[in-house]
Amino acid sequence: MSNEYKNMENNITKEQNDAFYMWIAKTIYDFFKNLAAAKALEDGEKFYLNLSNPEEVEGIYNALCKLAKKLKLNQVFELNGYETLEISISGSIQVIVCPKDNAVSDGFFAKLRNLNRTMLILDYAPIDTIESGAVSLKATGYPFSPKDLQTELSDSIKRSNFNEVEKGVLMYSLDEIINDQYEDSSSLYLFKPIIVILENGKLKDSDYYGLHLLPDERFLQKKLSKAEIKRIYDENKKIYLNLDDVFQYQNIKEALEGKYKRKLISELEKKKDNNEEWFSDLSYEKVKKNEIQSNQSELDLDRLIIETYSDENGLVEPLESFVRHEGETKAKKRNIHLLIFNPEPYKTVNLKISYPKLLSSFEWAKTGSSKIDTVLSDNKKSVLVKIDADFIGVYSLKMVRDRENNISKEKVNFFVEILGIDSIYLEPYKTCFLVSKYKKSQSVSNLPITLLWDQELFFEGKNIDSVKLETLEPNSIYPIQYNEKLELKLDGNDYEAHIDFGIKVGLIEVPLRLNTEIQKKLTLNDEAIHILTLQKQKSFKYYSYNGKTTIELENVAYSVSKALNHFFDMEQKIIAEQMFASEISEDSLIPIELDLPEEIKQAYLSLLDQFRKEKTIPSLAYYNDDLRRVATEYIEKVKTYLSNINPGNTLTVPNMGVLQLGTVFNQDDHTIYFTPFHPLNMLYRLKLSAIALEGGFDALDWKNTSENVLMKMLSSLYLVPYINMSINQLYKVIEAKSTLEWVCYGLANDDRFKAEQNFVSKIVREKIKQFIEHFPFLFSGLTNDILAIKLVNMGTGSEALKGIIEFYIGEIKTHKSVDDMISMNIYIYLQEGVVSAFEVLRNINSLTRYLMNSSYVENKFIADLEVILSSKIHCYNVRDIDDAFVYSHLTFFEMKDSDEQASARSINMNTGLSLNGLVSGLSSTHDGIWYKTGFGLKNSVKNDLSCFSDTLNSLYRVFNTSNGYEEGLTIITQLEVYPLSRTK
Repeated sequence: MSNEYKNMENNITKEQNDAFYMWIAKTIYDFFKNLAAAKALEDGEKFYLNLSNPEEVEGIYNALCKLAKKLKLNQVFELNGYETLEISISGSIQVIVCPKDNAVSDGFFAKLRNLNRTMLILDYAPIDTIESGAVSLKATGYPFSPKDLQTELSDSIKRSNFNEVEKGVLMYSLDEIINDQYEDSSSLYLFKPIIVILENGKLKDSDYYGLHLLPDERFLQKKLSKAEIKRIYDENKKIYLNLDDVFQYQNIKEALEGKYKRKLISELEKKKDNNEEWFSDLSYEKVKKNEIQSNQSELDLDRLIIETYSDENGLVEPLESFVRHEGETKAKKRNIHLLIFNPEPYKTVNLKISYPKLLSSFEWAKTGSSKIDTVLSDNKKSVLVKIDADFIGVYSLKMVRDRENNISKEKVNFFVEILGIDSIYLEPYKTCFLVSKYKKSQSVSNLPITLLWDQELFFEGKNIDSVKLETLEPNSIYPIQYNEKLELKLDGNDYEAHIDFGIKVGLIEVPLRLNTEIQKKLTLNDEAIHILTLQKQKSFKYYSYNGKTTIELENVAYSVSKALNHFFDMEQKIIAEQMFASEISEDSLIPIELDLPEEIKQAYLSLLDQFRKEKTIPSLAYYNDDLRRVATEYIEKVKTYLSNINPGNTLTVPNMGVLQLGTVFNQDDHTIYFTPFHPLNMLYRLKLSAIALEGGFDALDWKNTSENVLMKMLSSLYLVPYINMSINQLYKVIEAKSTLEWVCYGLANDDRFKAEQNFVSKIVREKIKQFIEHFPFLFSGLTNDILAIKLVNMGTGSEALKGIIEFYIGEIKTHKSVDDMISMNIYIYLQEGVVSAFEVLRNINSLTRYLMNSSYVENKFIADLEVILSSKIHCYNVRDIDDAFVYSHLTFFEMKDSDEQASARSINMNTGLSLNGLVSGLSSTHDGIWYKTGFGLKNSVKNDLSCFSDTLNSLYRVFNTSNGYEEGLTIITQLEVYPLSRTK
């Protein structure tokens, strides 16, 4: 269940519950009354309404009793001492209302079922003996089906006596409930707040909380435009959800300080301590009154620009510096740590702090044993800090300003240390250091730099020709030469929280402190990386030290999954070893020599060199001016060369060499990758970068990439759906093994790649959910409540496993306990030589690794999934499809391939391209008795991306064959659709 609606029950009072139950009672009565009037209600018909809990059953039953008594239609049905309500609908037609009661056995309900009487069962747990012969009032066409309920509520709002503003509020709330993808829209309680309001005929202040809004005087206005109502609604809802999120999941003071007055913050903290609802007695006006209004927008720390240099003798000499925030929380981001490297050394070091807006409102305080001067620039948008650096030392700076009305102060702390060594010695630690905070009682020149590091330590200079191994001893100093690498081993002893030591470069000692506690890094998936590079228009830096890799953006280190890191390592090796193409053999990347035209070879090498200078790799890169220039030159050289291949000619060795640029052949699993170095993938990234320059990705939230469907669609996946890269071997795109940057191709006839398309997981997830919803009595606990699933001809079953895990993630989101979740028996019919993806369930270690490396699994779900998957799923491998064919509730079966390879003109094939080729899919075209599938340009808008894709599709059709090249003739697969007479 989504955070927005999960506390719905807590916002409902007893009075509101009674109104909710009465509305349902009236709806039930009207349903039977209308059936009787239409003479469509017959004796002996059985109906049931499945509810969420016993309280709802009791509430609705009592409301029906109250309504029937008011209408003087109430009677008592009695059988063997059991008494319940009987409602006289009309004439001789009565409906017996049977609420589920633990005091009444299911066997007695079976007796009731055998009576030839019209009956309504109210239950909260399916009763197979009754419901198997009854009609659900939630079925389509009945009053409580999601579709009918939504229509009824929408119509009720429109014909109500509420004013137009109130109607708008209710309609927007209804739309949000309906469109919430995490909600089960068949659950009546989701609509409870709206039903209560409609039943009461008025909107009270307390009703707004149920809609996740704050009471708002603006809603009392009689007339507003629809746009204005929506604007007010969205603003109110945003404030409510923000405060709700802070109250439930964050440190209230830390999250709200500087935004709201201390009075409101204290009130919320007190409510949390007392387990009270945060919104009680709060209104929109009260919240806004406590909002800190300031003409000074809060300092955006990400927009601070920090430069370090010396300008002695009138010459500006840049100085290397490492800059990092103390942490990612708001408070810790205000502590900025700087290491400035001054190996010359210069007598004066300049620290320039710039910001797009005025800094004149800030005052500067400084501490340290050397003179520090601060000078505000003429445009008041930068401050120059001049530090007398005659000696090595630590300095503290603080920029402070009063907020308006003196409510609080806004301050940023800078902890600066100047080192007289080259930055290369501390390069591995640029994202994980802390400068000591200066205190008057300390010797400023002996304060250590803290390294937040949990691996083996190493320090290295340039042009390394020797390695020195030492064991780290507390309070020891280790000399290091410029051409030397020093490795410090931890001896396995239990150290204290930190270890003090130092390195000595020449005559300069650098005191260090190792903090051995494991430092948590935020893990980014593919989509998050792309969004960040495009939004910030900056590349991630890529570092690999002692076999450990780190990616860094704006001095913040992140981690990635093992699977994604594997691709990044290959990209780094391709750059380092200048590989034009390569192959994977026994997990090693081996270069493939290509016969290439000299101008293309040089353009490609210039591209690799630029990535090296930028300290990044293509999957982490934003194509700035320099990268864009060399990438464009490389792509244009390739396009020009390929355009000069004459139609009718067989491809030459250099022709095929160009087509292999940026490819990786995996000999271990017989797959081929188009890497980010492939000219088509690079052209695609240039298109995305151009959109980023226009702000096209600014609205995406990289922290919620599961909701960013668009970003997942933005890849070059199906621009070239089929390739011939081996003699008589057709390769097709394998979605499940591809990333946004690496497009994987597998043998079209390889059984391992059956059902390896991304949509398969969605089908599995949705079919499981639908089956359980449609046949709840099968899993009521009265019989065997295990869901049996067969997977036949599904390759490794990796996408089926993903679908099952996504189903359980959905169960976690509804806050269902593990005991209440359904168990599954999975029968996997495997082809010879295929290893099942479900093998990861064999032990907890492999399962944990799989979940941690799966981009679709958020970290917060891993612990729950470990328990659920290890206890709820039981797998059985079946090698012979003719043996042990057992009964199952669901069978997922991919039909044996019966399509064949052929060729077709791309202009005659329906296009799968949209957004100028930025979104690509695999489309099919019906042609006579054939269904043809492949790359198409029919009904598409031509541009350089689609035209280049068309050229490549035509060339890969004849790759490694004696066939002549034909423009616009591409690979397709086709399936014959037999006429009816033949199928007989």
